[in-house]
Amino acid sequence: MEELSAPFLRYLIPRFKELLGPEYPLDEDSVWDYCTYIVYATVDKIELILDLSEKDYDMCWGLQDTKLFYVSYGDDRLWSIGAKAFYESVIGNMDKIIEGKSKLKMQFDSSHDYDLDVKI
Repeated sequence: MEELSAPFLRYLIPRFKELLGPEYPLDEDSVWDYCTYIVYATVDKIELILDLSEKDYDMCWGLQDTKLFYVSYGDDRLWSIGAKAFYESVIGNMDKIIEGKSKLKMQFDSSHDYDLDVKI
């Protein structure tokens, strides 16, 4: 994944140093975190006070896409890892419900523009 993300990080690390100043950490992990925040803020239509350019947004989206590609699309068989984890989660939660050990909990996932998932 490092090969995929390197061009984005070469641009974003100095750019965030310029935008944020020296008081904020700027290693690769923090750049990933900042870009994740920027991407989710964009999706949720949260206005940021940073003076981000269109290229900054594009580079953050690109960086996030490298992780998605690496985790999900690098090999046609990799989707089964996520599917298995989801299946195990559903089975585990169903077992808790059957045993009466569940707690009522609602979680809204508003990370997408077009749908709203409710998880109980």
